[in-house]
Amino acid sequence: MVPGFILLSKMSSRESVAVSQFITGFTSATGLATYLLQGSFFPSLYGSAFAGGLLGGFVGSRIQIGLSEKQLKTAISLGFSAIGLWMLLSSLL
Repeated sequence: MVPGFILLSKMSSRESVAVSQFITGFTSATGLATYLLQGSFFPSLYGSAFAGGLLGGFVGSRIQIGLSEKQLKTAISLGFSAIGLWMLLSSLL
């Protein structure tokens, strides 16, 4: 989502990351509500996912504050490139 927001809407990297996080959080909350309404309740799974998301959000915001716009774009590009390379290699092996 982040690259799309940056390229298509001309948002800054910081705005793109914030909007992406909001959308991801909203989607996750909707999915959780759906599972709960269906009677599926796994507190350890939900708790660990929530804790990981919260910790990642705090760490990511601290890192983002210290980076310039160019450094943030570079970090986002490197992160997505690493994920893409991992996906490609895992499909070949």
